[in-house]
Amino acid sequence: MLVTGCANRQVIATTLPEWEQRFQITTEEVPAQVILSPNKQLVVVGWKNSARLYDARTGEPATKMLRHDDVGGTFGLFGAFTPDGRLLVTGGSQDLSVRVWDTQTGEQAVPPIKLDTDLLALRVSPDGKWVATASYQSALLWSLRTGYEVALPIRASGVNDLTFSRDGQKLALATRGGTPILWHLPPNLPDMPNEFLIFAGRIAGQRLAQHGILESTPFAELQSPDRMGFDPALNEWIRDWCLRLPLKSI
Repeated sequence: MLVTGCANRQVIATTLPEWEQRFQITTEEVPAQVILSPNKQLVVVGWKNSARLYDARTGEPATKMLRHDDVGGTFGLFGAFTPDGRLLVTGGSQDLSVRVWDTQTGEQAVPPIKLDTDLLALRVSPDGKWVATASYQSALLWSLRTGYEVALPIRASGVNDLTFSRDGQKLALATRGGTPILWHLPPNLPDMPNEFLIFAGRIAGQRLAQHGILESTPFAELQSPDRMGFDPALNEWIRDWCLRLPLKSI
C-alpha cells in the first residue's frame, strides 16, 4: 500500500499493485509526514505540533490527537514506529521533546523525553529498544521502555541525520561538517539512566568512553547519589542496587 500526503490537505491510500484507492481523508492542515506502520495496520499523519493514527484499512481515526506543546519551533514533527508497530515515537522542536505513544490506546508509554536543542532526526533501533535523536550539537540514545538517556552523547558539529545498522549494533551519523561518524553501541546496553551507568562505573573502576568502549579509570571515591546530582527519585533505588554489588569489578 502507498500512502501520500498532499498539499491540498488530503491523505490518500492506494493499494499495490492494483493502484486502487483504499481511502481518502481531508485534514485541517497540510500533512508534514505520513507513515505506514510496519504491520500495515495503521497510518500516522503528522503536522507541526500534533499527529494522529488512522486505521489503514478504512481511514477512520484509530486514536485521539497526539499532541506536543505548541510553544514555537523551527521544524514540524518527526515520527517512527517500532518494528512491531506497538509504539509510535514522535519528536519535534515545538516543545523540544520526544514522546512515545502506545498505538492501541493513544496514551504516552513513558514520560516525555526532553531535548536541549531542535530535533533534526530520530530513528528507532531494529530491535525496538532504543530511539536515537540528532540535533545541532550531538546525537543521543534513549530507552523506549524507560525514557532515560542510556549512552554518552556523541558531540559533533550539526548531526543532520542518523541511522542504525541492520543488526542494531552501530549508529551512523551524517554531519554538517561533512565527516561521517560510525558509533559502535556497547553490547548488552542496559536501559538505565546514563547517570547511573557513570555512577556504577565509578564503583567498578571503569567508564564508558565516547564510542561505547569500556575503559579502565582510577578508582574514584564513592559518593552518594545526592552529592553527584542525580534525580532524587533514583537515589533510593541506586543505593539499594549498590548494596547488592559484589566487592569486585563489574
